[in-house]
Amino acid sequence: MDELIAALKAKAAKTPPGQMVTGSRYQDTMLGRHSTRYDLDKASTEHSISISHSSGHITVANSYVLRASGITKDTKDPPGGSFDRDPDGTPNGVIRERGAPAAQARGRWRRAAHSI
Repeated sequence: MDELIAALKAKAAKTPPGQMVTGSRYQDTMLGRHSTRYDLDKASTEHSISISHSSGHITVANSYVLRASGITKDTKDPPGGSFDRDPDGTPNGVIRERGAPAAQARGRWRRAAHSI
């Protein structure tokens, strides 16, 4: 997990604030677990950060993305997708299946060329 955060942090340092940093094909089996918004927030809270799982079925977003998309604990899961949540119902940044396109449609979550 530390290597992932360090790579995202390095990319964020070269990216203007507010622009997106992306990563792809992470493997929870290599990391020991899925990352969460709390992990990605360690890389930056001034950039949209999202990473996609190697399966293509899961995306993880940082707090910036969730905030820009208006996703809160009161947000219902979209049809065909879901937001993993903390025990109090707050989305933890893990977005499953059709949840990622739904989140993108809700806010200014744009892909940029700043990928790792």
